[in-house]
Amino acid sequence: MKVAVLGAGLAGLSAAEELARRGHEVVVLEKESFHGGLATTVKRNGFEYDLGPHRFHTSNREILDFVKKLPGIDFLELNRVSRIRLLDRYFDYPLAFDNVLSTMPLHKGIGMMLSFLLEKVRGLFVPREQESFEGWVLSRFGRGLYELYLAPYNEKLWGIKPSQLSADWASQRITVPSLAGLIKETIAPSRETVRSLVSTFHYPRGGIGEICHGLASAVTELGGSIFFSTEPTALQKTAGGWRIDFENGHILCNKIINTIPVNEYTRLLGDILPPEVHQAASDLKFRALVFLTILLDSDVTPTDHWIYTSEDRYLFNRLSISRNFDSDVRSQVVFE
Repeated sequence: MKVAVLGAGLAGLSAAEELARRGHEVVVLEKESFHGGLATTVKRNGFEYDLGPHRFHTSNREILDFVKKLPGIDFLELNRVSRIRLLDRYFDYPLAFDNVLSTMPLHKGIGMMLSFLLEKVRGLFVPREQESFEGWVLSRFGRGLYELYLAPYNEKLWGIKPSQLSADWASQRITVPSLAGLIKETIAPSRETVRSLVSTFHYPRGGIGEICHGLASAVTELGGSIFFSTEPTALQKTAGGWRIDFENGHILCNKIINTIPVNEYTRLLGDILPPEVHQAASDLKFRALVFLTILLDSDVTPTDHWIYTSEDRYLFNRLSISRNFDSDVRSQVVFE
């Protein structure tokens, strides 16, 4: 088959490589002048920085071996260092009860423990709903820790009240199931590691964008084509598959793999889709990111890969230090 892939990010290039390796004719269309999407590395005047802190980790050996064998990939293995900036102090992340106990102001620590105990007593008589982020967290950590860090950070990150966030987000991303679990994990850590909180990770020398660069090289070596600065304007059904129009022409293909935003893709499909689908797509909300990168001509003292900031006095959610991912690059700090 001839397959067109919309978008040259990690998903699009991975699909293109797989198809090309299986003998299909592949064409990748990317509206930007570069590949990688949000997982690209900007290189400017000797500085290299990602769009936000990125890392690569997997428990699947086959995937790890596949990425390691991509052209030009030279993986570093790093020990994760991340902290939370809160109350003019730094707390280890993932949270550890002994660190929280030694770093937290005494009155705040006592308040957290009391609110946790009160929540447990309350739950015996009036159990909280478990569908929202707010209900899930309050029932397991109490109002003290919830209002101090968990609620402010997530509302700042998503721009949505915790009562409107799904409990799925909490169960997937919070390291331990409760405050009691935090104490237990500190005393006797379990062998299971939360997917997002691995202590070591891989990082390609030269920036996270090297993974997409390796995938793009593999696609072209297998006979595939990648067209940059090419933005589709319409998709039309044909007898043999699809016609994709863009500013300077069109291509015909049997199949399309889409990795661009859903609302953009539905717009391209036009009358092929009913009005209610277009309405649903236009109603989708997304959270945009703004990055501020400071390029420095000297080393940076902190060894953190990134630091979380939940308080409103900080205009950013997180800062990362690119040099701590790859010591060969010049110093910079990225705020998002």
